[in-house]
Amino acid sequence: MSSGKHLRNYKLVCDAKQINDYLVQYPLENISDINYIKELLNCQYDLSEYKTFLEQQVVNTTSYDSFKGFIGVLKQFPDVVKLENLAWSTYTSIFSQADKQNDFYYDLVAIGYSHFSYSQLNGLGNFLSSNEEEQKRLIEPIRSVILNYISSAGLFMQLVDDSGLGNSEFYKAICHALIASKCKFTEIRILPRLKMIEDVLGIQFNQWEAAFNDLPVADISNDAIISSLPIDVLKEIQTVPNSTLYDHCKSRIKSYLDTKDTGSWKSAINNDLNTYDIQVGLLISYQWPSRAYEAVKAYLKEKAENKQTPTDIEKWHNFIGVLKKSGHELAQLVCDVYGIFLKSSIDAPSFKFWISFFDEYIFKKEGPKKDTLRCIFPVNLLDDAECLKWMYDHWRTVLNIYHMAGEQQSDFRKALVERATGEHFNSVAKRLAVRMNFLPSDVLKKNLQS
Repeated sequence: MSSGKHLRNYKLVCDAKQINDYLVQYPLENISDINYIKELLNCQYDLSEYKTFLEQQVVNTTSYDSFKGFIGVLKQFPDVVKLENLAWSTYTSIFSQADKQNDFYYDLVAIGYSHFSYSQLNGLGNFLSSNEEEQKRLIEPIRSVILNYISSAGLFMQLVDDSGLGNSEFYKAICHALIASKCKFTEIRILPRLKMIEDVLGIQFNQWEAAFNDLPVADISNDAIISSLPIDVLKEIQTVPNSTLYDHCKSRIKSYLDTKDTGSWKSAINNDLNTYDIQVGLLISYQWPSRAYEAVKAYLKEKAENKQTPTDIEKWHNFIGVLKKSGHELAQLVCDVYGIFLKSSIDAPSFKFWISFFDEYIFKKEGPKKDTLRCIFPVNLLDDAECLKWMYDHWRTVLNIYHMAGEQQSDFRKALVERATGEHFNSVAKRLAVRMNFLPSDVLKKNLQS
């Protein structure tokens, strides 16, 4: 088995262990003759034992020729050459013996960038010529071999890790050359670092989106979704028109959200919609299922029963509008909450949150209940500027509710008139009192002119 030609001319039938034993015992001085690993692998032979032997030997030799021979065989195996245990002292010993006129010099430089920090490499004398023209000449040959020693994702991620390689103009030039050569990324772990990598390289995502065409987005586990597809990165990807990667990410996120039950959605909304699940759903225009809406209803009714409201009213109103666009009818929820406050008078924050819904689904459709004035428009709301303004802007609705109240009218009328007259009158309260015919219009005119 001294030459690959014999292997190509004859069909080999042999025990895998015998092949591994033969290769392990092969004379080191002739290791460059082993050029048929791919053919053996294509014949379905398990060469893992031999590969492990090579990986152990290559990091423990300080002989340039031996190191080069081991690397030459390891490069015939698929995936990157595994050199995690390569010591800096071993590497520097090999590098000091390198002939810069030999093509293997490019491999040694690539190994250096793949396994060691910027400060270490800078401290290695003559690692890279300081001549700008010489550096330009080296970019392409090193670009052509560097992915033998580090995955494309790992190489680009080194730009933003603590190796300091983001400070190397030569390293960044290799990254740019890889983008130009249409390299592919097959590891999802690069996505959370995408924006930082872009900033270091000074590029936009649309310049290298094609590199992600083979990214296995669908393989992300549900537990890893949040860390693998962060919101800020998705927003970045989303800006690219007709982005294939964004479509893949969106599909995977939809699958993740589709698995959530009502309890999971309840947990997701407990932080005023600031959780990943809610924000990413809004980002991808997710069609919210009934399980999500049931969780929202339970959450909001519980809040109402405890006289609490979500912190960000505008954000919640927008989200409720999105749920409505997803086909969910709000009437039952609004009626239930309305009923809760009819049993216990509403407070100002709850009024501001719910009044627009009560107006749309109760006052304009069903008509207010008799206790609405007492419970939904308690007199203490007249001291809140926002609540009072709403009443003034919707004075006809308030007047109708007032007429429905019967014997419960007096407290509201008295309280409004008190705030509409006297030395410290409230101009909005006075306008409302006049609108509701609690005060004659000439009183309003006189007070406003004074």
